[in-house]
Amino acid sequence: MTYCTRFRNGQILLCLDWILTDNPDIVDELTYNEPIGKSDHVCLSWEMSFDKQQLSVEAKYNYWEADYPAIRQKLMQVDWKTLFDNESVNDVWRCFMQIVSDCIAGTTIYAGWTVRKSGKLKAEIRKRAWSAYARNRSNDSYLCYKFL
Repeated sequence: MTYCTRFRNGQILLCLDWILTDNPDIVDELTYNEPIGKSDHVCLSWEMSFDKQQLSVEAKYNYWEADYPAIRQKLMQVDWKTLFDNESVNDVWRCFMQIVSDCIAGTTIYAGWTVRKSGKLKAEIRKRAWSAYARNRSNDSYLCYKFL
């Protein structure tokens, strides 16, 4: 606030109103308007600007449907001692991760595309799913809610 927000004839001008924020850059175009009715406080209006949260979309494997015996069998066939002999820790890690990733990719199906959400967004989606279930009490609505 840069101007006084309380005006009364014969009294000292005061700045009594505040906009509290942890980021002052989100408050745009603060406007001091005329008081409402007989109030001695100005009416404040402002615009707030927020960055839209970027959602990352990525493919995920359905690990519940993975063929773990096949993964285990493939990993047992690797000669780890020969493969890792005289290699740096970073090289060993990269090699290990590549082999495990290849095993998973070859034996696990994709669960489809999923969206990573922030905690608030996820809570809102879960709340909406619960409301949908509460309205129609269908098994599909319940399963959708439980999946979230």
